[in-house]
Amino acid sequence: MSILPLSSILRRYVFGIFSRVNMILGKTYKCVGGNRDIIPMTFPLIRLDTNENPYGASPKAILAYMKYSRSLNRYPDYEEYKSILSSRLGLSTDSVLPTPGSDRGLQVLLQYLSKNYKRVVIPSPSFLMYTRFSRLCFSNVEHVACWLGRSWDSVLNRSGKD
Repeated sequence: MSILPLSSILRRYVFGIFSRVNMILGKTYKCVGGNRDIIPMTFPLIRLDTNENPYGASPKAILAYMKYSRSLNRYPDYEEYKSILSSRLGLSTDSVLPTPGSDRGLQVLLQYLSKNYKRVVIPSPSFLMYTRFSRLCFSNVEHVACWLGRSWDSVLNRSGKD
């Protein structure tokens, strides 16, 4: 049986805030701050904060991996990929910008937007890279707490060109 602090369970499942948990001795979990409020877990722990798949790969994914495993270590030719992608989307190649990951795509977008805008409003909690790239590109970065039922009109009015 695994154990997890009550405070961590509340953070993970009620408030949606992921706390850092140390894995000790296989399936025993202990709060970084100590053993306060330890309760036994009667359900399997699924760590959504580490992008783990608790169910394993699908049979189709395994077959595809076996079929293409010899070429998976190579990136496709950039221009060829861009051409195929743009034709499938029905766009010109100038309208498509493939990036080597979402971080780079986000960075390019924020650099482009920073030419016309000086302030950015970021929801909190949020994806860490929004803040990192925004601080590099914008002179004014503001974090706004998010909760269900919040009115966003005042937040939207604060972002802009000034």
